[in-house]
Amino acid sequence: MRTGDKVVTWNLGNFKAGDVVVFKHGSEVWVKRVKEIKDTNGQRPTTKDQRLIVEGDNKADSLEVEPLKRGQIIGKVIFKW
Repeated sequence: MRTGDKVVTWNLGNFKAGDVVVFKHGSEVWVKRVKEIKDTNGQRPTTKDQRLIVEGDNKADSLEVEPLKRGQIIGKVIFKW
């Protein structure tokens, strides 16, 4: 993704590793890829308390982000142009 790209998102809550998600980070909106999903106890997700661990595709230039709560997620990218 590049600055200025436009995306369409969908949020049904069924995220998986590899999905590209749009989320709120402070007052900004960021786009990153889901690396893994865990629940609040660090186990595999079994409840709605799951957290998404995300990372940028460019590892050398990727900023660390705390695991995302569901309320921070705007949606999964399903189309970009």
